[in-house]
Amino acid sequence: MRTPSVTQSGTMPVNMTPMIDVVFQLIVFFTATSTIAKNEFTQNLELPVAEKGKDRDETSQKKKITANVLATGEIFVAARLVNAHSFQELLQAELQQHEPAQLEVLFRADREAPYGIVEPLLLACARKGVWQVSFAVKRPDQK
Repeated sequence: MRTPSVTQSGTMPVNMTPMIDVVFQLIVFFTATSTIAKNEFTQNLELPVAEKGKDRDETSQKKKITANVLATGEIFVAARLVNAHSFQELLQAELQQHEPAQLEVLFRADREAPYGIVEPLLLACARKGVWQVSFAVKRPDQK
């Protein structure tokens, strides 16, 4: 390895290549994560209002599946249109990688979505042993 050359002032030049690499990696990381987060919550939903309840534990290390149920009855998981059967297959695929206790399902259902659309999804979770199920709602003071 060659020793760095010393400039006229007596100091060594600063090598910016590692800094540029780190900044590039950060840009790629934040671009990828923002795209994934946007895909999960892009559907325009009017969430139901709940007067009571508790906040979800965001520090949980569980694998989360977010299912968006539109008022029209369409179901989206990770920005992909699914039906009850394909949701069950997706759940089974996740259970091959994670224990049921390590899996959490969040339902973001429109307040106008019929319960008949959500019920098969809940039954699929119960049959597979996934008990950590929650519904996204908004507080009365939120608009």
